[in-house]
Amino acid sequence: MWLSRKVDSQVQIQVQIRNNSGRTLFKSLFLFVVVAAALLLLGVSFLRRGGKGTVEATNHSPVESAALAAVEGLGRIVINTEEFGYIALASQPANGTMAAAGDGYSLPIRGINEIAATIRLDMIIADKLGEPLIKEFAAQDYKAFLRVKSKLVEELSKSLEEKSECRDRNNEVVKPHAIATSVYQKLEFAGVKEDKIKIPVLKLSLGCLKEPGLTDTPLPSTEKGFYKSYKDEVYDGNSFVLAGLGEKPIVIEKNNWVEKPEKLAYFIPSIIKVEVLEPGSKKVAETACAQPAGGSKFRAVPGALTISFPDGQPPEIKRPHDIYLNKQLNNPELEPMKLVTARGGDFPTDPGSFLDSYKWPLNNVGDWEPTANVWRLALYDWIRRAGAIANVESVVNMQEVTLDRARPENILWKAPLIHNGPYVTLQPISSGIVHIFEFGKDGIVDYRSKIIMPYPIYPASESQLTGRGIAALTFSEVGEKTIHLPTTPKPKKVVLKAAYDIYIRDNVRNLGSLSGGKHGGEPLAMPVLSALYKSPLRPQGAELPFFVVETVALEEEEGGTARIYNKGKQIGYQPTIAPQSDFGESTNPKPPYVKAVPFGRGPRPFYKVSGSAVDIRFRRQLDVSELNDELSTGYFGITQEDK
Repeated sequence: MWLSRKVDSQVQIQVQIRNNSGRTLFKSLFLFVVVAAALLLLGVSFLRRGGKGTVEATNHSPVESAALAAVEGLGRIVINTEEFGYIALASQPANGTMAAAGDGYSLPIRGINEIAATIRLDMIIADKLGEPLIKEFAAQDYKAFLRVKSKLVEELSKSLEEKSECRDRNNEVVKPHAIATSVYQKLEFAGVKEDKIKIPVLKLSLGCLKEPGLTDTPLPSTEKGFYKSYKDEVYDGNSFVLAGLGEKPIVIEKNNWVEKPEKLAYFIPSIIKVEVLEPGSKKVAETACAQPAGGSKFRAVPGALTISFPDGQPPEIKRPHDIYLNKQLNNPELEPMKLVTARGGDFPTDPGSFLDSYKWPLNNVGDWEPTANVWRLALYDWIRRAGAIANVESVVNMQEVTLDRARPENILWKAPLIHNGPYVTLQPISSGIVHIFEFGKDGIVDYRSKIIMPYPIYPASESQLTGRGIAALTFSEVGEKTIHLPTTPKPKKVVLKAAYDIYIRDNVRNLGSLSGGKHGGEPLAMPVLSALYKSPLRPQGAELPFFVVETVALEEEEGGTARIYNKGKQIGYQPTIAPQSDFGESTNPKPPYVKAVPFGRGPRPFYKVSGSAVDIRFRRQLDVSELNDELSTGYFGITQEDK
């Protein structure tokens, strides 16, 4: 159907809608000349992608352009959820002014297809790992996905109403109907005064593809290729039906549009149909349909998973999977991990912040859980950060990588025995080492390691999961070691015990501004780490990425003397040894912390280099009872001179 203009004797322009057969000869000849010239000069090409009935061309009619503009608006609409933060049909970059965390930085917009594909992928990974508990975490996310996709569908349907108030990530009103009408009128009536025409009415409808089409969401690495929309990719009894979203907005043949597909457990309508109605009539003159883009290219850097041994690596932990396979760490009767979360800001760096009880996410009951289970949860949350591109084989192989040994294996312990005193050379102690795992852009896990010291300390991110396991690993094969400190009037001993306390900081458990705290469930700060990779997880000859990771500037605060923890009793002593808390809240002077970024705007700095997503930290217990003339336990504090 086409619109033609006809000038009467009073030079008034009336709009008439007629079939192709009723076009004027002049207009047909004119269009033929224009099209022929375009073909000769530009070589117009037609591309087909997404299955039968999907057409994209370099030239579009006014109604097709209106449909393309409408789906672009549809893809911009966002809703805020407690489950996944800001979500939309299409994934979007983290640069919105409304979609921001409490620290001011913009949050990513997670596309609905990306969420679904990520959950399915994580279920596959859990099965490959042979970890049913990790599968339960994915199943919980699947239930959350079903809830939020229904909310999104409701919002998208509402957006087609002329008086809708749907919003985008910048809090601007998005009205697909008004967008389509504006584009159509500008193209169809260019150069014609509005008072001289009768404007036709546009009707917008939301539907699906009759024939499944390719999306821009990749299938798992074990399956290859891309998902098809409106095709149920069932996994373990769970239905995964992706919406029609491609690499870019494209025109869809109108006979491939249906209001709803048949025989699907559910569907997410994403295809807009625009119908041009004759003025004063409900008769349809022209129709065009379009599909929005999926935005899968807009993925934030997932962040780093780190396994930290600032006091030396216990012999029991040789590979990452040893953490969740260790019998003692799985035994709830020995020393379960206490689950806490920071309230009132990051603990203890924000004034007024404190640690509060945190319920186990699977059943919201109890705040104690075996350390291995808490690590399974943190590991799942980190894998989830990679989205739909996590390489299945690489994630599985990562668990069996032999962790590097510290080089050198020992360092000389150099520390002041009194606050502001000179550094004294004490005795050799084990070198600290941190193991860093990060996802490359291709979803393959890269591994590197670096020597570390007990300081700086990561704070607990607000509203995120933190686990504290006192004596979580006891009777370690490392054995005990006695060190004599050159105190006056006589030396006193410190015993390095065969026991480790374990701390887990999961900064990415709760997502978005509603449930994710001041950072919205994003990585807390850049790891103070080296930049050189070595990766046994990459295929031989594969390109290895290198990143320049800048360290965070640290500011030490002066104060009184350091204190040692003893069953709630604080006793002042030298900064050589810190209290038995890896948060440093009772240390005096305060230890240096890895600083969270200050309040800011725009994209978070960690979207170009990895921030700290998940960390597990083993702290070796020190028996310092002889120093205090009573039973007392602490950790290494200062171990090396700050140069």
